[in-house]
Amino acid sequence: MKTPLLAMVLLVACQPASATDTPAQQPTPPPVVDPIDNVDPERELAMRFHMYRSFDLLRAIERLLVRGNLDDARALATSIAESPAPSGLEPWGRQTTEVRVRAGELARAPGIDDACRRVARLAAACASCHIDAGAVPLFSK
Repeated sequence: MKTPLLAMVLLVACQPASATDTPAQQPTPPPVVDPIDNVDPERELAMRFHMYRSFDLLRAIERLLVRGNLDDARALATSIAESPAPSGLEPWGRQTTEVRVRAGELARAPGIDDACRRVARLAAACASCHIDAGAVPLFSK
């Protein structure tokens, strides 16, 4: 007697949802907004160049540190710390100052281990600026 009842319960439980059931609504992600959409094209180009250059320098520093080349990594960090900011970053002065401070700390790292920790802090400072600005970098595949 229990077997037919169990079979009936399993059969009912495994039935697909009816056509009248509505699927759960998935939240719509916010649109990606480029904060420099309405900027002068020359200024936009200069800002994009600055960002790509900084990203390339940060990646180069990471690679140098992995290879144990602290002196060259320090030189690149110094270039980030001392390079002038392009026009258009004035609203993010606090964040760009933080990036420069972190780059300066990296340039003064006493050893590879400490430099690796400091390059992570520099990357976090770069990311926090992008988060504050609402500028999510898009990378091609």
